[in-house]
Amino acid sequence: AAVIEERRPVRLEHLYMVGELSSDQVHLLPTFVERDAEARPNPEAARLDSGGGRPPGGRGRPRSRLRTPRRVEIVEVLSERRMLPAITFVFSRAGCDQAVQQCVAGGLRLTSSDERTAIRRIAEEHTDALSDEDLEVLRYGEWITGLEAGLAAHHAGMVPPMKEAVEEAFGAGLVKMVFATETLSLGINMPARSVVIEKLSKFTGEQHEFLTPGEYTRRVLEPLRALRPGRVAGVPPDVRAALVVPADVQHGGEPRAAVPGGRRAPSAEPVVRAVPDGP
Repeated sequence: AAVIEERRPVRLEHLYMVGELSSDQVHLLPTFVERDAEARPNPEAARLDSGGGRPPGGRGRPRSRLRTPRRVEIVEVLSERRMLPAITFVFSRAGCDQAVQQCVAGGLRLTSSDERTAIRRIAEEHTDALSDEDLEVLRYGEWITGLEAGLAAHHAGMVPPMKEAVEEAFGAGLVKMVFATETLSLGINMPARSVVIEKLSKFTGEQHEFLTPGEYTRRVLEPLRALRPGRVAGVPPDVRAALVVPADVQHGGEPRAAVPGGRRAPSAEPVVRAVPDGP
């Protein structure tokens, strides 16, 4: 028999994040606002971007006052707003590893002493069968440093013991941020409070293409669908799940999805609207 659930256990909020060029300030804004009983694109970004001025000589488009938030900033904002644990989708294995390195180098430490002890125990249990030579090749020292800080990568290039350690530590609420490729969304039970999609486009092997509504939905809902109040450590009963898209700001324009090669991208609105907001 089929079981159909028409109501989400938690409400899903669509948010986007954007920084200011003139300061370290980062804004986390609703993607849509209610107006005349309809959800409309939030005009706040246009207000933030006003008054950017024109390039020298007075020609060309006005310069944007906005910038794309850095990964460290994204994690800091989510941590401050109690929106962790979270999963960030990065569409390359190297990008996932680099993201962890950047956050560790930026001084992010999301765990307590007791949590670090528990993380190391989980890591040692899963990697006990690996030899010292294997651990050296797999850069265990670098991996465990990030893991103990509450940060980890998750992709098909990792050996199973390390991936399984990440999954267990994240499920226990010990690891707070995982940078993952799209393979994570294929049936892996890692309930997250927030999901971050770095870009609304990906490289297919031949060209860059925007995510389809189906791809977007799968990435967003798979980590969030298992989220239930009380099932994830540190998640309060009144939790709301959040999808965060860091605005990729192009010269002279509002926050938009980026496409390498200099082409301007359409607004993220048609893709975001593909996921209906539940009660």
